[in-house]
Amino acid sequence: MKIDGALVRPMLAALGRLPTGAGWAFEFKYDGVRAVTYAEEGEVRALTRNDNDVTSTYPELAEVATLLRYAGQVGTGFTDAMLHHLQASLDAARRTTAPVPGVPRDHARHARWVEPTLVGEVAFRNWTVDGRLRHASWRGLRPDRDLSSLVPPPPARSSPALVPEEVTGTVMTKDAAWRVEAVRRDGREWYRIVHGDNVVDSLALDDVRLVLEKAGIDLADLTEAA
Repeated sequence: MKIDGALVRPMLAALGRLPTGAGWAFEFKYDGVRAVTYAEEGEVRALTRNDNDVTSTYPELAEVATLLRYAGQVGTGFTDAMLHHLQASLDAARRTTAPVPGVPRDHARHARWVEPTLVGEVAFRNWTVDGRLRHASWRGLRPDRDLSSLVPPPPARSSPALVPEEVTGTVMTKDAAWRVEAVRRDGREWYRIVHGDNVVDSLALDDVRLVLEKAGIDLADLTEAA
């Protein structure tokens, strides 16, 4: 595990002169383990100063890795004040890669990644079969909580057996926030609208136009997905 091409080494004790004067206190040095913990793309590892992997010695680290799992997007519930506050907090924690695995390509395309240090609260209807939040709404940051106090989300469940469907065409908005799919199954054809984790299925073309118009989008402006 490296940061900017180099391993981060644990700080070691060094011999030196004791400081003098008022305001100093001293204690015995006890033997222990010096290690650095790395969390990257959903994997947590602990390496000693000799680069020995001691992750298995601390099973609680695996629980932290389970917590860091992609669970969808939140697109509602924000006030202007919340957005300004979040922007300032997240700008200070930017990183170039996803901190968790399993982010869908269309979600990752326009994402800006940050270190997962803040805890927020969301309300949502339920979990999808692939372990995503359905109809999530932002409630606010929770400065009274930290990552160690959280519980892992439920594992993704296998989807029930269905007759295979075929997506015969896809168009989307320029920012990929809205997607319309043409679907065929069992001789039936219909349309599906996907917006974040929200899915509206089994639509006629006129219904698609109506839903998009309510969102201020003209179906004619959507372009074919690459």
